[in-house]
Amino acid sequence: MMNSTSNFDHPAAPLDPANGLELESIAKRFQIITGSSGRLSGFLANRLANRRFRKDLWALDDVSCEVKRGEILGIVGSNGAGKSTLLRIIAGITPPTTGQVRRVGRVAALLDLTAGFHFSLTGYENLFLAAAILGISRERMRAIMPEVINFAGINHAYLEQPVRTYSSGMITRLAFSLAVFTDPDLILIDEVLAVGDAEFQARSAQRLLQFREEGKAMIFVSHSSDAVAELSDRALWLDAGHVRLAGGASEVIKAYSSYLNTRIAQRSRMDAEAAMNDPVIAATVAESAEGIITPPADAVFESVTLDNGDGASCEVFQTNSALRVRMVIQPRVPLQNVDLLYQVLRENRAVMEESTASEHGLELPDGGEPFRVTLRFDPLLLLRGKYTLAFHLIERNNPAKIHGSCNEIHFEVEMPFTASHVMPSLIPSEFSMD
Repeated sequence: MMNSTSNFDHPAAPLDPANGLELESIAKRFQIITGSSGRLSGFLANRLANRRFRKDLWALDDVSCEVKRGEILGIVGSNGAGKSTLLRIIAGITPPTTGQVRRVGRVAALLDLTAGFHFSLTGYENLFLAAAILGISRERMRAIMPEVINFAGINHAYLEQPVRTYSSGMITRLAFSLAVFTDPDLILIDEVLAVGDAEFQARSAQRLLQFREEGKAMIFVSHSSDAVAELSDRALWLDAGHVRLAGGASEVIKAYSSYLNTRIAQRSRMDAEAAMNDPVIAATVAESAEGIITPPADAVFESVTLDNGDGASCEVFQTNSALRVRMVIQPRVPLQNVDLLYQVLRENRAVMEESTASEHGLELPDGGEPFRVTLRFDPLLLLRGKYTLAFHLIERNNPAKIHGSCNEIHFEVEMPFTASHVMPSLIPSEFSMD
């Protein structure tokens, strides 16, 4: 969970007081056994330095970076890129093969949250045990116990029961809560913000951002590009142990997302080509494609405007401001039981929010007359970034049937994500009709 002291020798160069962490030319080599040798013969091969059965695997190669106090560095990369290995080197769990690590004293390594927990002990007993492992005195643990329990959101009755009776989510929430209340100087986070429900995740993000305001240095590793973009000041993209790109979080995430989308498209194209080599599939596709005619839409969006809620047209909004969309929908044929679906998408096409007018208590009129609909986000609880609004007129009882779609609306949100602006799991919105 956490190392209270560093296992590294004192480096020749001192740590810059403005930094919480400095990595200089970090490389990590693992030796793997190759060939048909078994475990015993592989062991003997290593002992006898028989290089026929050994191969060097460089998990990291020449990785250098620094993290300033009060800064969050996000790290992204595919599986096997070296992200977790780098965190373990920083935490002191494993030494680098070459290179230097310079860091501040107390490190909270939120890697394996349940390490050190004994499943036969109660929640209370495990808290004291984990605290002792972290070098926290019983007096200090008693002082922070109410905060830890309140943050974890676990009933006192559960804390008196053996941990083996807990769900996996309860255990990780308890461990995370203890780790973030130990006053670390450097925080290492490896995919742990997925712990708990949306409310707990929001509180966890808020706690980390409070750390940033207090001048703590943080490294955040995640497969969620959105989370890295929203929480991090700068980002590092690792690829096969090398630094592929380092810079501002939005710049790095944009490049990384583009790389992933290209790989996905290539894989899809390869799968499609492989499928078309199957004569049965190819014949079925050719037969189904004959005579397909796309019918005209049953309704059109004649007028769509975007403003700040007071009538001023704009495309750039501030977090917590108002955003209003007004539209006129003209049916081409009489329609019944229709609904309006909207989606809020990030720049990488991830769906942030999806809902319908009926879910907000608004029923659209039947018939063929035009009607006006207004959708208002107030406050606009979105983080900085570029977004898209998509609207579809659908059949209420059969959402797969689309009667008409609106051209996508693009807008941008400006405002840094600070501890005083924690976003809920749902974006407040309201439908109305003129």
